[in-house]
Amino acid sequence: MQRFYFDIELDNKLIIEDKEFFNQISFVLRSRLWDEIVLFNWNGSDYIYKIQVISKNKIELEFNSKVLNNSDPKIAITLYQALPNKYEKIDYILQKWAEVGITKFVFFKAERCSKLVISENKIARFEHIIKESIEQCGWNKKPELVILDKLKLSDINWKTLVCHTKEIENKNIVIARENEAIQKIDHHSLYSLGHDDKWKEFKINIFVWPEGGFSEKETWEFEKVGFEFINFGTRILRTETMSSVIWFWLINN
Repeated sequence: MQRFYFDIELDNKLIIEDKEFFNQISFVLRSRLWDEIVLFNWNGSDYIYKIQVISKNKIELEFNSKVLNNSDPKIAITLYQALPNKYEKIDYILQKWAEVGITKFVFFKAERCSKLVISENKIARFEHIIKESIEQCGWNKKPELVILDKLKLSDINWKTLVCHTKEIENKNIVIARENEAIQKIDHHSLYSLGHDDKWKEFKINIFVWPEGGFSEKETWEFEKVGFEFINFGTRILRTETMSSVIWFWLINN
């Protein structure tokens, strides 16, 4: 069934006049009377409704049942994404990360970032992309979205991994688990890591570079505060795909 998010109280009977919702029901899904759809409002449950009336400008719904949605992953991830050079890449990052189950987006300006202007209209568009992705994938919790001009590393909690484009001091992949000692593994060990259920209970930050990579100064600052570095050896992934590859692997193996 198709899922729709609405920031409203989900009562027994609903009359919805939202134009986008009406177009989805009438022209995209071509729904008929008594077809079922799912509504949710971030409270942890999915609400199943039957379509009672389809008129020219509104949809009337009748409540049918309520189902607990426990599909959200237990691991909490905050993505610290250096702003890419195109708005389309931000759209892609938001869409794919929301689909795989992120907790929070933090976009920030690194030294080698392009000078993108993030207006209120752009932020509204970004929020809409997140909403649509959550509707599609079946998660229930809305990721938080933050845009920063300046990042203060000392304020960042949890263990933090920095995606880097080259090996540092012959380290291949270093995984830092919350409240545990740093564990060094090579990239072939990601398979066993993904099957470790304990990993899925942890909280972690992932930093992703801009197209030009992090500067030497930024790398030094990351090391200074105790951040750890990850990569895939000689393989360099795009900024918009690097972190989601790691995250998707961890929650689906």
